[in-house]
Amino acid sequence: MSSLEVFLAEDEPPVAEMIAEMINGAGVGYRVGFVAHDGGTMLERLADQRPDLLITDVRMPVLGGLELISRAKELHPDLPCIVLTSYSEFEYAQTALRLGAADYVLKTLLPDSLVEVLRRLRDTLFADLFGPPDARLDAGLRLKLHLDHNVQGPFDLVETAQRWGYSPLYLSRAFKDATGTTPKRYHTQAKIELVVTLLKANPDLQLKEAAAAVHFDDELYLSKVFKKVLGVGYSEFRRSRPSGPTGS
Repeated sequence: MSSLEVFLAEDEPPVAEMIAEMINGAGVGYRVGFVAHDGGTMLERLADQRPDLLITDVRMPVLGGLELISRAKELHPDLPCIVLTSYSEFEYAQTALRLGAADYVLKTLLPDSLVEVLRRLRDTLFADLFGPPDARLDAGLRLKLHLDHNVQGPFDLVETAQRWGYSPLYLSRAFKDATGTTPKRYHTQAKIELVVTLLKANPDLQLKEAAAAVHFDDELYLSKVFKKVLGVGYSEFRRSRPSGPTGS
């Protein structure tokens, strides 16, 4: 299988670069896919993308590591998190564990402490990801088929995975291996494409009506995602469509 993707939040660029090199060069199955130097930037990225693992420092501008873990868990309840800390900040590590962090790494013992934790998570938390490739592919394609047939409806990865007998992490990774993207991103893209189809059929379709049709809880969020995906706002796109019935 491909390497496990890590998002790293560390406010000091030289330290972040050093840790990223440690992760990429450790040879234990991980690669750094994104680095942020403040918690706010990382949270914005997590709203659109789910990595396999989040590693965050305790003290960062905009949003501290503990708050970042808490907010990340709201977005992705099953996301494993590791907190970087020192002996003097050990109480923060304990708090992070209570918030659902999988483990902590002492910065004063790098790189050994980091490699040890990464290897332990690989052999325990991520163990099922190294199962038979055909089984993972089948799971990923099964989820793709499910999403293709349920574009309009809501989707809960955790609920679906549990109902099918998988861990959410396994199913998400299997889907990404099969399609190259995450279930959330794929489903959101499909919803936007459906909205475009609805608009072509009915150029007078209002934003609120479109949101209800594809089960977006927040019409403003639909507007934001629509523009991000298509590069043009909903209202502008709707105005570009001919209004009223058309002849052949």
